[in-house]
Amino acid sequence: MNDKNIILVSHDWPPAKCGIAVFSEKLAEMIEKFKKIKVRKLTYEKLNKIKISQKEKLLLIFRGDHISQTEIKQLKKVLNKKSFIALIIDDEKAPIEFIKFLSSKSEKLFTFKEEISKKYLNAKLVTCGATIEARKIKNTRYIPKEFVYFGFINKDKGLENLIKSFEGLKNKDINLNIFGSVHKNQNLQVAEYIKKITKLAKKYNNKKVNVFFSFFDSKYLDKILKRNVCIILPFKNGLSCKSSTFFSSLSYGLPVITTYKKELLKEIKKCPGVFISKSTRPLDLLMQIRKVSTSTIEKQKIRNYYKKNFSWRKIVDSLLA
Repeated sequence: MNDKNIILVSHDWPPAKCGIAVFSEKLAEMIEKFKKIKVRKLTYEKLNKIKISQKEKLLLIFRGDHISQTEIKQLKKVLNKKSFIALIIDDEKAPIEFIKFLSSKSEKLFTFKEEISKKYLNAKLVTCGATIEARKIKNTRYIPKEFVYFGFINKDKGLENLIKSFEGLKNKDINLNIFGSVHKNQNLQVAEYIKKITKLAKKYNNKKVNVFFSFFDSKYLDKILKRNVCIILPFKNGLSCKSSTFFSSLSYGLPVITTYKKELLKEIKKCPGVFISKSTRPLDLLMQIRKVSTSTIEKQKIRNYYKKNFSWRKIVDSLLA
């Protein structure tokens, strides 16, 4: 396959400011970097209007919660006679009938969910990549006193429980900073969630909890990730360990508090910088915050583990083997 150029199809591409657009752009960049082949970028609206040459291979990225029943019917017609590789992200919300179709028609089906990889013969497990990746880090040893959430905003992120967890924290030297990325076209649901989080944070207006809502680009986030912090991702759906935020944090050598999920990868459980909360309840999150705030973190140790187990080269090699 290495001699074939790639047509990479996604729901969104930059300048759209959403998670799947950022991930798709990074994947295209990494394929070109490691495989030395050209990547043509398309949206699904244009998929049925193009001609695919023998020197091109289709790689399709699907986001489970972005697919309507109407789109599924259209895609089935378009893909029925095409050869393709599929990658499903946010697969907790992907319609089962569509996963079955992709499994039966695709050459390979990649997923972030172990349950799908076990159920379908041609499905394989792959990890999400770091959309913001550190080039070099200083080999620092420190005890975290600053906890940070960064990423896109919606009600599944569990930020209200995270803020409540700090109510039981007696150590006044520890603080929480939430950097929630939003864009101009945010929907009403996100706007209401932001109001809820902002109001809740004001209850702890003693400099212990701070919230910032804007669109934070990679340069701004790079500055945050270079600090001696702990990243905390209290996603209610348990998928925080499968997000690009999770892997971006490890690439900077930072510890991460993640929520428990049954199919948590062995490589993640063994990672020296990963602290697992068994639920998103404030008390369980608080237990991990206390644990991290008394632990000595070695950045280089976490960074080395990340490069060995979760690098983009490994992801690209899996997709295009």
